Amino acid sequence: ELASLSAFTLATWIKFNATPNDYDRLVSCHTTAGGLDWFMDKDGKLALAIDGTTKLSGVVTIPQNSWVFLAVTRASGGGLVFYVSGAAGSLSASNGGPLSATPTIGGSHKLRIGGTQRTTQDRTPDAWFDEVRIFDRALTQEELQAIATATKPPATTPAP
Repeated sequence: ELASLSAFTLATWIKFNATPNDYDRLVSCHTTAGGLDWFMDKDGKLALAIDGTTKLSGVVTIPQNSWVFLAVTRASGGGLVFYVSGAAGSLSASNGGPLSATPTIGGSHKLRIGGTQRTTQDRTPDAWFDEVRIFDRALTQEELQAIATATKPPATTPAP
């Protein structure tokens, strides 16, 4: 159950077809009462919000029109690390700092991929998602690298 996660990993392959907009959601389980939100900020950085407290990744350029592996881990002590696959397929890490709040998730908080129930504004990125995964612990960079290598989508995306 997501409601009791003090440590977790969110991971996905994503292919942006256009520049992400501010607050485009990757994974959301958030309402106005709180929850968890993994999204792109206005500067194109990965961000994670838990019950209204937001932490940003370092400056990372997310390429368009090619698959990229993204992940965020939260250790039980609250430390965040953001991961982005590079051109060679290796993961680069960016320390997001501590985020001590435990997410209020469950009940009316519905898990959504590529959207949110928090607002009536469209927060859906113009993107394809593949292999979205949620783990109940903070995976290591080596574990994430193995997942990224084993699950890479094909270079071409079929028409919808």
